[in-house]
Amino acid sequence: MHLGVGRAGAMDPLALRVGNWLVEGEGSEAAIEIAQFPLRLRFHAACGYALTGALGVARLDGVIVPPWWTALARPGQTLTIAAPDVGARAYLCVAGGLPLPEVLGARATDMKSGFGGLNGAGLARGATLPHRGQILDDRRAFGVAPEVAGQFYRSLAVGDVRLRVMVASEFECLDADSQRRFFEQSWAITANANRIGYRLEGEALSFTQMPELLSHGIVPGVIQLPGEGQPIVQLADANTCGGYPKLAVVIASDLWKLGQLRPGDRLRFAPVSNREAIAAQDVQEQGLQALRRNIERERGVHGSNK
Repeated sequence: MHLGVGRAGAMDPLALRVGNWLVEGEGSEAAIEIAQFPLRLRFHAACGYALTGALGVARLDGVIVPPWWTALARPGQTLTIAAPDVGARAYLCVAGGLPLPEVLGARATDMKSGFGGLNGAGLARGATLPHRGQILDDRRAFGVAPEVAGQFYRSLAVGDVRLRVMVASEFECLDADSQRRFFEQSWAITANANRIGYRLEGEALSFTQMPELLSHGIVPGVIQLPGEGQPIVQLADANTCGGYPKLAVVIASDLWKLGQLRPGDRLRFAPVSNREAIAAQDVQEQGLQALRRNIERERGVHGSNK
């Protein structure tokens, strides 16, 4: 960020972490983020993998593969991932991770600037990705129970998605009616939505007087308001600076939800304090670590039965 380079990385970091834990990784190994469906991948060598994130149907050589589950692909097998029923992005994590070169301390792809990942671009037809050839024993296959995995995502399919936010420095510059409507109205994600940010649509907001700002640093989750009065939420490939007024910032523990929303989905903002935001992050992390312990315990049980 201090070099003016965006964060990049997973739009849904929770799914990435759990997927890597399932294949015995530490959580931050490089994986494939899938946002265009259907996707077909052919394994050229034996490979242990897990598919997490959006809930849908995947098949390995025509046989349904459970979501959020470890599996072993053999050379020549093809994995087909259909469009999800719930969520927008799936994550394919492989045992041992993808040994892509590190750039600025990460293996993520910055498609906006054209570096990192595999040649700085999204995967194209015929692309080949390296992996370390690490496999998982068939007898050790296990995964996350559907009700556990689904608890994160099923709320995205029912009504408006609630996102907790902390108000930012220019929120008080809105007129009183706009301050109220920012929280009370439902916002739709427009078709102008990508990894950089989502443009929202609702009844336009207005300032008592439009603040005049120099460009300043921004981070993923910041909600800005251009002159037309429709908010923009910055996401994983967010710009590192901008001059639009800042209304609020989506708290860290809710950012994954945005990564799983699609154009046409609707959301509402709910104000929280800094203390509440930290508490929410603590609760989420405790739940994730409990899940990780269960994964490691299950792996140990299966390992002892070999």
